[in-house]
Amino acid sequence: MARIRGLRNSSRWVVSQTSERGRRDHRHQPRAGERPVGRTERAREFYIGFMGMTEISRPTTFTSKGIWMHAGTFEMHIGLEDGVERKTRAHVAYEVSDITAWRTKVIGAGYAIKEQPLIPGYDRFQFRDPFGNNIEIIAKA
Repeated sequence: MARIRGLRNSSRWVVSQTSERGRRDHRHQPRAGERPVGRTERAREFYIGFMGMTEISRPTTFTSKGIWMHAGTFEMHIGLEDGVERKTRAHVAYEVSDITAWRTKVIGAGYAIKEQPLIPGYDRFQFRDPFGNNIEIIAKA
């Protein structure tokens, strides 16, 4: 099974904080825009169903739409907003143990893969989520 081991701190969109208990929390918040109808459900289908994350409780104090999930030991927050264009190279990287299985899974789901320049000791590729956010899948070679 293709599983996410966690987020890699390779993106300017990943925020790292140390909590009162000394635990390190990493959060990434892509935006799920440009789909006015059913985008919360589509975000769940992609990030929970396809990517294999686990939904966690979102504080009820938020009035905006969105979902929170665990990606390995890290948190992922999906914010829903209109009028967002995703043409940037900025991305979040998910470290996986079986990159071949992920390539097969991503291609099989119809997502276009963009191979990336090699980093010594790693294999990686990128693709766009249904909302246009850039995602990197990376594994130790």
